[in-house]
This record gives sequence, structure tokens and C-alpha cells, in this order.
Amino acid sequence: MSERTEDGVAGRGLAMDLARDRDGDIDLQAYWRLLLDRRWVVLGVVGAVLACALALTLLTTPVYRALATIQIERDTIKVINSEGLTSADSAFDRDFYQTQYELLRSRSLALRVIQDLKLIEHPHFGEMIGDSGDSGPDAMRLRQQALVGPVLGALTIEPVRNSQLVRINFDSSDPELAARVANAYADGFITSNIEGRFDASSYAVRYLEERLAELKGRLEDSERELVVFAQQEQIISLGDDQPSLSARNLSELSASLARAQGERIKAEAEWRQAMLGSGLGLPQVVDNNLIQGLRQSRAVLAGQYQENLRVYKPDYPAMQQLQGQISEIDRQIASEVGNIRASLDARFQSSSAEEALLNERIEVLKSDVLDLSSRSIGYNILKRDTATNQELYDGLLQRYKEIGVAGGIGANNISVVDRAEI
Repeated sequence: MSERTEDGVAGRGLAMDLARDRDGDIDLQAYWRLLLDRRWVVLGVVGAVLACALALTLLTTPVYRALATIQIERDTIKVINSEGLTSADSAFDRDFYQTQYELLRSRSLALRVIQDLKLIEHPHFGEMIGDSGDSGPDAMRLRQQALVGPVLGALTIEPVRNSQLVRINFDSSDPELAARVANAYADGFITSNIEGRFDASSYAVRYLEERLAELKGRLEDSERELVVFAQQEQIISLGDDQPSLSARNLSELSASLARAQGERIKAEAEWRQAMLGSGLGLPQVVDNNLIQGLRQSRAVLAGQYQENLRVYKPDYPAMQQLQGQISEIDRQIASEVGNIRASLDARFQSSSAEEALLNERIEVLKSDVLDLSSRSIGYNILKRDTATNQELYDGLLQRYKEIGVAGGIGANNISVVDRAEI
């Protein structure tokens, strides 16, 4: 045994020595002769490897891969304003796409595909889970859940770099089954996405309906309280940004008082002027045609009287007649001047009375306005509360209408680019 070993070692050493020439270079002919000497060993090893590979190939079940390609867009086409129903991620947020990939690998989507294709009835998967003989809902659900692991094990999600495309690969020994499952994954993912958006809008609609009913009740209560308070406090509203009746009357009477004061001051000045002297210099006397005619007649009679004094004495009948005429004219002039003075006095008294009456009325209105201002504090609080409830109700009602329209639109950001083929 030791001699053979030594001979083998010696042979290998000799062969290595033969493979090198005197200069230390490798001799290929020596290697070739060595292979020829051991050709049966080499051929035996190669034949054994080929036989094992052939046997393994013949015994291995062939696996077929089906490929479906989908496109996942970041944002959908916005037909109406339906923001706030789903999460508002940034357009540059990579978490969005990573979330979509994980949803494709989710157990819920796998269970959906199993249920849609009824894979528990397929022979390929039926062998994996067996048949318990129980066809009840619970047993069927358990068998479906048992297939989730094998289905996910045969699934491969392959995102395409720098694009919105995702490849859905499914491996199976049945090529038709592989294509069906890959396409079912694409369709199921799109349906799940639409259902998620629809569920979000449905939840928002239900929530807004509850809030609208609550706000409607609050609005009706606040309007009712506002009307009752206005009736109790006798508050009459003329509209927004409009003064109350008392304030409007006070403004009008203040303007009338200013006008009455001006007239009273003017009448008082004229009356004081009329009380001084004979009053013949008053503008009203100067402009009076009757008085001016009487004065002219008096001047004529006075001239005749002075001229007749040269001939007759004052007690002469003709002279006494002229004197009587002059006296009568003086009486008439004095009477007319008295009438003018009385008129100015009456005007002054009337202006004073009107001014006093306006002052009294204004004082009453001032008290009313101040009292109304005090009572309007509670009224304004109720009015603002009513306006706030009205704005909230109108805003929610508009939002409810928008979401109601959005619920009927199948907005989807996922589409199938290539369906899997057998």
C-alpha cells in the first residue's frame, strides 16, 4: 500500500517534471500525454456528471413565469375638488411607491385573488392544502387562507427603475394558471384601489351627513333664539349695516334741530331789530308797498300843510282837515309797522318753540338709542352665532355636494400596460 502511494507520488512528480522544460516553461505536450494516460478516468467522471444532470432535468417539474405590467401614477386626474379624502403625500415622497409595492405583496390582495379565481378548486393548489371534506364557510375560509403563503411564494414584484411601471411575475408549473394569476393580481389591485377611494368618499359622506344634521339643528335653534330675543326686546332690524329706527330718527331730528336753530337765531335777530326805534328802517317795512305809499301820501299832505301855514292859522278848518289826514296816515303806518313787528315776534316765538320741541324729542331718542345699544349686545351675540352657524352649514353643504359627485367618479391612478400571456 505504501509502495503504491510512493509510486503514485513518484509518477506525479515525474509527470510534473516532464511538463516543464529545462528553462522552467510549461510543456503542453506533457499535459496532453498525461490526459491520454488517464482518459478513462476523465471520461468516466464526465459521463457520471452528464447522467446526473440528465436525470435531474428529467425528474424536475418545469416552471413557467407569467408577466403582467401595470403603471402606477402619483396623482389622478382631478375632475372636481375632492382633496382631503385620502392622504396628501408629496410628489417627491418615495414612501408612496414603496407603499404600493407592499400592497401588491399584501396577504389581503393574495386572498382576494384566491377568492376571485377560486384557486382552492384548482388541482395544482388543491394538492397543497388537501380536502378536509367539510364544505362549510369556515372550512372554505381556512383553506383559502392556507393558500396565501404558496401564492405569495410564487409571486415576484419587480419595480422598473426610474419609471412608474411595475412588473407582476407569477411562477407556476401550469402556464395558463400563471397567466391567470398574474392578470388577476393586476385587476385585483386596480379594483382594491378604486374601492379604497370609494370607501373614503363614502365615509366622508356619512360623516358630513351627521355633521350637517347637527349644524342644521344648531342653526335653527340660533335663528329661533334671535327672533324671540328681538321680539322680547322690541328690536327691529332694517338689515345688515343699517341703523336702527331710533338711530335713524335721531339723525334726522338732529339735522332738523340744526335747521331750526338757524331759523330761530335769524328770527331773534330780526325781532330784536324791530323792537328798537320806530321800525321804519326794517327791511320788511322798506319793502312794504302799502307803507311806502302811505308815507308818500303823508309827505304830500305835510307839504300842503306847511304851504298853507303861510296863509292860514293851524285852527283853520282846512288846516285841521289836513292835520287829520296826516294823523290818519301816521296811524295807518304805525299799524302796519306794528303788524310787521308782531309777525317777526310770532316767527321768533315759533322758531323757539320748534327748537325746544326738537330738543325734547332728541333727548328722548338719545335715551332710546342708548337703551337699544345696551339691549343690542345680546342681540348681536345671537346674530353672530347665527351667522357663524349659517356659514358652517353652507360650507359643509357645498363640501357634501362635491364629495357626492366625487363618489360617482371612478378616479383611478393604476392601469394595466401589458397583460400576462400564456
